[in-house]
Amino acid sequence: CFFLAMVLHPEWQDKVRAEVDSVIGDGRLVELSDSPDLPILRACIKECLRWRPPVPLGVPRLVEHDDDYDGYFIPKGAVVHAIDLSMARDPSRYPDPETYNPARWLEPEYPTYQEPLTVYPRLLGHHGFGRGRRQCPGIEITESELLVACGSLVWAFTMQPNVGPDGRPQWPDSNAFTSNVIGGPLPFKFDLKVRNEQRKAKIEELYEQE
Repeated sequence: CFFLAMVLHPEWQDKVRAEVDSVIGDGRLVELSDSPDLPILRACIKECLRWRPPVPLGVPRLVEHDDDYDGYFIPKGAVVHAIDLSMARDPSRYPDPETYNPARWLEPEYPTYQEPLTVYPRLLGHHGFGRGRRQCPGIEITESELLVACGSLVWAFTMQPNVGPDGRPQWPDSNAFTSNVIGGPLPFKFDLKVRNEQRKAKIEELYEQE
């Protein structure tokens, strides 16, 4: 989904790359300790999870006792879903919810903005990882892995749409997703290129170390 977002929104890819370059330079990949200085990267990652939730139906829960919610009777033993896709499309919290817009995490005019940007945006507490006591225990490792992986991808590569025979960009379909309970974009083609020879050499060096 990060690849998809970067291909479809080159303006945000450019912003992330400028931020990463200013913080990281040429000689290394992104590290977890860089997180406080990379709010745009963190915002782009978090917006991917909101824009195209990987678990859109949420995780089912079994009701232990009869309950009443907003006039609806929910019997013991019922299976309920907190639909993450529905929460991610709440216009009161996410204005223009169909649009991929990392600015909603970075600018004070949006209801989701939090300070300081050295800490926020972050994934901890996001509804995509569950709610209450039963939030996903892997939030923090997911947050760390995505920061390093996505930041290093932008550091190393450019991601652009392929160009067709008519000379026009062939934009991938942002709605072409799997129908699985846990899903993601269907395979799509795009142009991935190493940014320059210096970064190519660094990638090859790291590959040989592995």
